[in-house]
Amino acid sequence: MRTVLLIISSFIHLYSFAGEEEMFFITDNGKNGFFSVRVGPIVDNSFDLRLKVRWVDDRLKDIVDDYSYLILRREDLDLPMSDFIVLENDPFQQGSYARIRDSLTMNISLKENFTGGTLNFKFPVQYVYGSNASLDSSNWRQLTQTYPYDYTTTLVVNSADIKDVTPPELVILIPVVGEEKPVFEENRLSITVEAKDLVGIQNVKINNVVALHVKENIYTASVTLRTGDNMLVIRATDKSGNTTREELVVESTYYQPFEMDEGIYYALIIGVEEYDDERLQDLDQPIGDGQKFYEVLTTQYSFEPENVVFLKNPTRTEIIVTMDEMSQYVTTQDNLLIFYAGHGHYDEKKNLGYWLPSDAVFTNTANWIRNSTIRDYIMSIQSKHTLLIADACFSGSIFKSRSLDDAPKAIDRLYKYKSRKAMTSGTLTEVPDQSVFIQYLHKRLVENDQKFLASEFLFRSFKEAVLYNSNTNPQYGTIQGAGDEGGDFIFVKR
Repeated sequence: MRTVLLIISSFIHLYSFAGEEEMFFITDNGKNGFFSVRVGPIVDNSFDLRLKVRWVDDRLKDIVDDYSYLILRREDLDLPMSDFIVLENDPFQQGSYARIRDSLTMNISLKENFTGGTLNFKFPVQYVYGSNASLDSSNWRQLTQTYPYDYTTTLVVNSADIKDVTPPELVILIPVVGEEKPVFEENRLSITVEAKDLVGIQNVKINNVVALHVKENIYTASVTLRTGDNMLVIRATDKSGNTTREELVVESTYYQPFEMDEGIYYALIIGVEEYDDERLQDLDQPIGDGQKFYEVLTTQYSFEPENVVFLKNPTRTEIIVTMDEMSQYVTTQDNLLIFYAGHGHYDEKKNLGYWLPSDAVFTNTANWIRNSTIRDYIMSIQSKHTLLIADACFSGSIFKSRSLDDAPKAIDRLYKYKSRKAMTSGTLTEVPDQSVFIQYLHKRLVENDQKFLASEFLFRSFKEAVLYNSNTNPQYGTIQGAGDEGGDFIFVKR
């Protein structure tokens, strides 16, 4: 078969066919055809350009022509705004040209720094008639002499069409990450990372400690290390909510002659006093009570501020996400204290107790948090000791049983065995907003002069004061089914 190279002689008219604009053309050797470009919808910042040719007879009815096709050369393709768009797939054979016998699809992605505008795509196509042999390299010179015809299609992109789906770039600068595990003699470590993103960084957290933004793209935070291996979880979140996570294991050889190995003391303080649903009465005290509790823990006991998370008027999701994060870095050598102040509810028919986050709705329990969910998280967070302190209506429903030992054990024995304990402001009854329970709990923690204070001893020291000065009956005991082994949470005085 002899190869004939012809130009597209003329484009006669525009036709609308199957939702796309078609250009009718006639070639110098009498071939009739339609050429079109369909622009697909923008999905996840990318869209398809579908180039299509169909051959027709003189009555414009489709025919099969195995020897006619169009050519698009790479060097002739002019992509607009090249700083903002990327051709994701490469349709060019042998790196030089693309053949369009029926259709050809190009996938275009928009970079996230593109703020919108008009994109004009030009497709200088050439007509080729002949067998497949016409595309051999020996015929390339003849092929490139064909005069190209420009077909232009336009796409208007609004800034709202561009969505940030790319997480930040995150690099650990200090400590230097190599093949071997970093080892330090200290019990505190300063970590420096580089985090950058086109739309900006919302925050960087290292083991839930918010890092300080010291200069462009550079963040630093100081974390407490326990003796032995420490898992550092570093998260960089951009302003669109995309997150990059890196993990680093470091070892600390730090040793201090404590009477006991106390591990790291973590705390989660939750105060809910403002509710979105007007049918749930706002409270006056929870955040203030939580702040007092935060201050006494961080100034008089062995809770470092960076290890204490204080959630003020959180939603259900925020509470669950925080406990999920804690489950990833709290270890079997550490201690966890959870404090909740806010509305609670007890369903007598279903025998279910709930916490009510700020987005709780009065008429349904979709955003309520069951006590069983709290218990499951307390079981799954692999701390050595966990103490739950709840100041809410019906908070006593967290227990399956409540008891106080008649003969308290020695501190070293209490600390040796794993514990899951709770103290609450009441049983299955309502408690007032002005909490006598919190008042005396805080007072005893401030007045304590002992180096080590077991939570059971702490509760004994103020239980009667609460009973004499309020209508509530505070409770203390083991959270059944959460992994308690008979130990106790020990407060360590600074």
